[in-house]
Amino acid sequence: MADLPADDEFGQMWDEEWLSHLEQAATIKLRQQYSSRDCQIFNGFVKQGFKARQLAELHGLTENNVNQIVNRTKKTFQAECVRLQGAD
Repeated sequence: MADLPADDEFGQMWDEEWLSHLEQAATIKLRQQYSSRDCQIFNGFVKQGFKARQLAELHGLTENNVNQIVNRTKKTFQAECVRLQGAD
């Protein structure tokens, strides 16, 4: 039988897995509320680290448009994460 991780190691693994599921659920909610383009911009900026300029060029928008989309979607994503955390 394989060795089980120590309690603190297991707790950390549990927390990481829980956070991953929380982010997945918040992402699903985001996809229900925003266009595919807006979700791609959110993902590109927040999760993949693209610059607003790069995303603006890719989507045919201005940097200001990209920043507005990121701010709006990030606010929704964070609010959904908070809501889900309170649900347990």
